[in-house]
Amino acid sequence: YDFSVPDEAKRHTVVDKNGAGEGYIGYYGGEVYFIESEMEKDTIYRIKPEGGVRKAFYGGSAFALSPNNAYMAISAAAGGKNSFLLLDMGTGATTAIPADFAVYEFLWSQDGSRVYYFENRLSGGLGEEAGEDTQAAVQTPQDDYPFTLWAYELSSGQSRPVCDLPGASISVSQDPDRLYFTYFDAETVGEKIRATYWIEAGAQKAQAEPAQEGG
Repeated sequence: YDFSVPDEAKRHTVVDKNGAGEGYIGYYGGEVYFIESEMEKDTIYRIKPEGGVRKAFYGGSAFALSPNNAYMAISAAAGGKNSFLLLDMGTGATTAIPADFAVYEFLWSQDGSRVYYFENRLSGGLGEEAGEDTQAAVQTPQDDYPFTLWAYELSSGQSRPVCDLPGASISVSQDPDRLYFTYFDAETVGEKIRATYWIEAGAQKAQAEPAQEGG
């Protein structure tokens, strides 16, 4: 959608007619990056928005470009182990960041010094890995804070847990140490926002403070 086109009816142009997955899109070096799933295989593609042929870029089910376009965080397994990758967009070099869980959501700080990601404990606990122990799952108390927010610091190359949250609705601010978390009312299935908190996400133990109360 090009705002510079005078005729509003002609602002839309088709970039790729072959289909794409929802939720992940980026722009770097004059090309649009997106994901499509084919035969249970997720691939990141790139294509020129003026028209052209899509090109396979990297394998992965999720990605996020840093604000300065220096790096791309990619959800991918390395050597059969859970991890995500940091891809240097200039050199093509990759760094595998170990994790004990699959990573599907990324959020960069505005200065590109830190990438935040989530451990979703709701997605685990049953199935082959747990031996399909349904009875044990029933006896397990409900976790009111099933999402652990993690931060990876590019300067140190270290990951650390920030805090546990009841959901994954966070936003960054100009301060890389301050995040905003939106608390939704579970009874209205997310239609009503009860409060917005800020999260002090520095190296010290994180804590949430109310930023805005709502009805």
